[in-house]
Amino acid sequence: MRVGLAIGWGVLALSCATAVRAEPVVGAIGLGEPELTRVAAQLASPEAGARQLAYRTLSELHEESLAGVAARLRKLARRRPAPDATRAALGEFRRALGSRNADDAIDIAPGVLPVLERKRDASTLAAAEPLLLLRALERLATREAGRLMGEVMVLDEAGVWDRELRLARERVGMALLPSLVALRSSPEARVRNWAQAGVRALGMDDPIIATSLPDAKLAAEVVRAYGEPLDYQAMPRVVRLVGSDKRQIREAARATVERFGKNAIWQLRELYAEVAGQPAERGWSTARTASELYAALDREQVEDSETLLAQGLSKFVAGELDVMKERFDRLLALDPDFDGRAKLAPGYAALGALRFEQNKLAAARDAYQRALRLAPEASDARALRGQLAFVDAELALSRGVADLDGYRAALEHAPQLAPAQAALDELSGETRARDRQRKKIAAGAAVGLLVMLALLLARGRRARASARAAAEQAG
Repeated sequence: MRVGLAIGWGVLALSCATAVRAEPVVGAIGLGEPELTRVAAQLASPEAGARQLAYRTLSELHEESLAGVAARLRKLARRRPAPDATRAALGEFRRALGSRNADDAIDIAPGVLPVLERKRDASTLAAAEPLLLLRALERLATREAGRLMGEVMVLDEAGVWDRELRLARERVGMALLPSLVALRSSPEARVRNWAQAGVRALGMDDPIIATSLPDAKLAAEVVRAYGEPLDYQAMPRVVRLVGSDKRQIREAARATVERFGKNAIWQLRELYAEVAGQPAERGWSTARTASELYAALDREQVEDSETLLAQGLSKFVAGELDVMKERFDRLLALDPDFDGRAKLAPGYAALGALRFEQNKLAAARDAYQRALRLAPEASDARALRGQLAFVDAELALSRGVADLDGYRAALEHAPQLAPAQAALDELSGETRARDRQRKKIAAGAAVGLLVMLALLLARGRRARASARAAAEQAG
């Protein structure tokens, strides 16, 4: 639904007559090549608002649009103006920003709209669109986005995009390293040179240095890049990382070793001998050797995880939930994919209930969320979802927002949750309405009782009068 809405709004806003008043589609999601083509066509629109919207959309695409960008770049490569015309258009964008020096290290993309205001010929548009796509790729800075930056470089003859790609590489910096590592093997010589120069400029020629970055996620991406395509010079280092204490790097190294296949057998045997204290069996295949190595490497971690689990469960039973939380948090930090992770869920659920009683709503929500992540299919998961929805609604109320739907969601998951029903009744006015109805009923009952008493009194008076009359007649 979200993807469809993003596509529909982006394309509709660009194609309708009211585009000048439409909000920009920033970070548009899931745009394919046909949508990107329609967006790019609006750069030639006589309406300034439509051009501005196209500019923002093309330069701030979402990662899910990368497949569309790749297809669009392939299409653009099939029909290009003369290289001098593209070079001249890029120069005009720069001069529109007041630069007179071709070596100025500035972002020329903001010069696109001023130039398009006065001229929108084919050469200008042919330079503007890839320039804006390049800015989107820079902002994303993922490995796939970096690969596509290389495709921008080869849209035209040598030299046309060199300056822009060099500046883009410098702006992105270290985040581009995984892409640069992979692109060193590009079939295009210009792209290879650009990537190699980038790796050297970052000081990351040595795989040991390149995979020792403090950012574990980035280091893991570099490790994967050494396997796509295979970099045999980096293979010894990658094999050593299969025992990394950082989960992301460890997983990336093991996946990359699998890509190296039998080429890594000697390094795997060498490391196994170091870890296990005995040589690997010669008859073991590469996969078996890797499996035995990983088991040996993980044995200590598994033992530590089991110890922390036992300690945490003991504290849970004893009601020492703060100590339990410390043990369980350490376990999950050590081994996020721990096989027995569902055993931790009841403890976090109990902690959520305690934090709620203490009126620590944010902490209660965190505990309930973790319990559900650990055991989403547990027998009490539905009740926990109700508790979580109730806590979220209470948090909103603490900020002055009455989230009636949140209370209803809580009751949908946990109909027995009386506090949620009470809160919903009070906030929706249903309690007051029932009170008013009860008062009306009570008032009606009181009036009825008075009428009945009056009737009974009147009947009594009539009976007494009749009795006196009868007595007088008899006397």
